[in-house]
Parts: sequence; structure tokens; C-alpha cells
Amino acid sequence: MKPILLILLLTLSCGVSRETIRYELPPKQAGDDPAKLQTILAFKTKDAEKLFDKDAYVIDEQFKKIAGKESSNPIVLKALAKIDGKLTNLDKAKAIYEKAGLTNNSHYAWVLHDYGDFYKGKGDYLKAEEYYDYAIKIFEGLGDLRSLSHTLKNAGVNLKDYVKSYSEQAGNRYSNTMLSKLPKAKEFFIRQKLILNSKELLVDKNFEYDRSENSFYLGSLYLDRWVYENSKEFGSLGNYFSDYKDYELTKNYFDDVYRVSKNKGYYDLAWKSSGNLGNLNYIINPFD
Repeated sequence: MKPILLILLLTLSCGVSRETIRYELPPKQAGDDPAKLQTILAFKTKDAEKLFDKDAYVIDEQFKKIAGKESSNPIVLKALAKIDGKLTNLDKAKAIYEKAGLTNNSHYAWVLHDYGDFYKGKGDYLKAEEYYDYAIKIFEGLGDLRSLSHTLKNAGVNLKDYVKSYSEQAGNRYSNTMLSKLPKAKEFFIRQKLILNSKELLVDKNFEYDRSENSFYLGSLYLDRWVYENSKEFGSLGNYFSDYKDYELTKNYFDDVYRVSKNKGYYDLAWKSSGNLGNLNYIINPFD
């Protein structure tokens, strides 16, 4: 009995396999094959497990030290890609999911999201748009509202930045093709607004800042569109705010952001909203 008991104890003590250190998967992120995905995402070492908390990861000086032991884990590869700012590790993570046939889960969608962030950072806004669109489709299908909200915001900002960059490169001249991206950006922000005000996220205080930020971006879109439309006419006054409906809506967005942000201590948003209220007032009353 003693030899058998000894073997059993050794098996238990040494049996920390990849499958024993489980990576917790929220139901709305797991996708079609949670068990298979669980196996791929499980950590080999306890050190790695300590650095990750569900879908959020913590990066510190210890991270690169343990990363080599987890080189086949797509979560670790995704995190490394954030650190080095290169696509190499992100490509590896994407390939692992695709080889396993696991492309309908939030972890894979977050890899696509990060491709969007990468290309946006490089100024390739249309390439970023493709990846954001793909990630949005997956998050939406899974009902992962938290991930969807974040991605809709980044996708909207990407298109907003594209229009700004395009106009600057064209000497502040604008084309209908370029301006056509603004309605899509607005759609993204409106969809995010609905999600942020849904029952699931409305009670979550972590999203209070996001709600104010979302209103700021919506107001900015209306203001930007007026500027772009009138710059296209080489300085004519135009009448985008002529009926004051859009003016009032834009003003209400910025007023709301300023009021809430000031009370909550979101001073960056309060400051930017105050500036845009001044710009808006100047547009309507240029000689006041």
C-alpha cells in the first residue's frame, strides 16, 4: 500500500498541468466551445495566473519574465503585443484561435479589436475600421455588452480621427466620401449610448465616465460636421444650425457632459466640453 500511496501523492503534487490552472470564462465571452477554449487559455504556471484577472490583465516588471513559459497562450501573446507595439505576437495569438477553430468568442474578438487599435495608431484608419467592424459583429452576437461598448467607442473615434486626418492632408478640403464616415461614427456612438444605458451597465459605476465621454463624442460629431460642411464651401456661413435643432442638441450634449463631469471630478471632459461650448457659441454668435 505504501508504494501505491507514494505514487499517488507524487502524482497529485506534480500534476499541475495546463488544464489544472483554469482561466475563468464569463459565459458571454466563451462562445461555441467553452471547454476547448478553456484548455487553450489555461496557464502553465501560477505566476502567470497571478498576473491575470479574468479578462483584464495586469502588466508589471514580472510579466516578461514569465511570458516565455506561456509562449503558446494567446492571452499572454496579446498582452505582449500591447507592450512591444508590434503585430508579431498578435499574429501568433490570432493564429492559435483560428487553427483551433475558436473564432466565435470574446477573446478572439479582442485580438481583432487590438488589430484595430494598432492600425489606428499607425494612421491606417480604413484598415482599423475593418478589424473593429469584425470585432463588433462577434461581441454583438455573443451579447458581450461590456466589450461591445468599448469597441463601438474606439470604432467611432477611429472614423472621427480619419476624417480629421484626411482633411488635414487635403489642405482642409473635404470630400463626400470622407464625410460619409461621420454618419457611421454617429451610429457607433448612438449604439454605445443605448448599451451604456441598458439595465446591465446602468447600475455599474465603472461605466459612469463612459457615459459622459459618450455624450462628449456625440456633441463633437455634430460640431465637427458643421465645421467640415462649411469649410467645404470655402468659408461660407452655411446653415447647418439654421433651424437650431442640431444646435440645441449639440449644446445639450456638452452642457450635460460639463455638469456631470464637474460633479464627478472628470476634469478632462469638463475642460474639453467647456471649450466646445465656447466654440459652439462663437459659431452661432460670432460677434458677441
